[in-house]
Amino acid sequence: MKPLASKKGIHLLWNTIINIIIVVTASVLFIVLATQLHSNSRILVKHYANDIASIMESVQAVPGDVSLNYPLADGFIVKLEEDKVIVTYPEEKNEAEVLFHHLKGITIKEGREENRLYITKKDNIISIEPPFKTPVQDKQCPQPVTLGTISLSTSIKTPEIANTITTDDLLGIKNTFDYRTKQFDKGDETLYLTITSSPSQEPYPLITVKRPHETDIRENNYQYLFCALIEALEDTPFAFKETLTQEDTPDYEIELIFSTNDVDRKTLLVKKADIAKAFTESFALLQPEVTP
Repeated sequence: MKPLASKKGIHLLWNTIINIIIVVTASVLFIVLATQLHSNSRILVKHYANDIASIMESVQAVPGDVSLNYPLADGFIVKLEEDKVIVTYPEEKNEAEVLFHHLKGITIKEGREENRLYITKKDNIISIEPPFKTPVQDKQCPQPVTLGTISLSTSIKTPEIANTITTDDLLGIKNTFDYRTKQFDKGDETLYLTITSSPSQEPYPLITVKRPHETDIRENNYQYLFCALIEALEDTPFAFKETLTQEDTPDYEIELIFSTNDVDRKTLLVKKADIAKAFTESFALLQPEVTP
């Protein structure tokens, strides 16, 4: 009897996973169709509320960790509560809410997002927000400390593993940075900025800031740059991660690692000027005199 029970459990698991795939696929098709037909927001708020509530129940039922990338049409806001999904379209004052069953042992993290949901379940905690933005929002950014001028040198590094972001893409990003870094060509110190990419492991576009772990003023300035970059790009769909190394470096060194899937690669290339602007304007505050 045990083999039969095991097969039944596997069958139920696959049915649940298939149901999630069907729900998400149907949702994307509905959104595309509704947009093409110029459907009013009253229809979409009801659809989003029902669809996301169904996904919440399915995600709770699947064992293990889950990640889903759920796009929203412009102007729609989703609020997740312990057992409820509320979707609003403020421009036309339309709203819909749908209750869902909250399973025992699962924590639903309340949140409010727009543009895109990053539905994740990790360690039985479900959230709809980019996981790497929240820690920075909970603390105030440190103030930059200047001791002298700092030059900025950019380069690209060919990724060790091929991914959706090509070497030509990286070169295009570097050129965008170079256009804005001419004012930082001379300094008492240098920040060496390396631009590279890695395979996407997440359902959202990710920017990883890799840099040495330092002490005192240099550590303060590293933390300031990371925090300022996130604040400047908080309205973009990017999530952020910071990775520290124990390398002893004579100068500032930062590696910007971009990870995207095929769809989000286009977003990265469209937003590259915004990323360069955010970084260089933050970097300018490390100079004794700010030069916009």
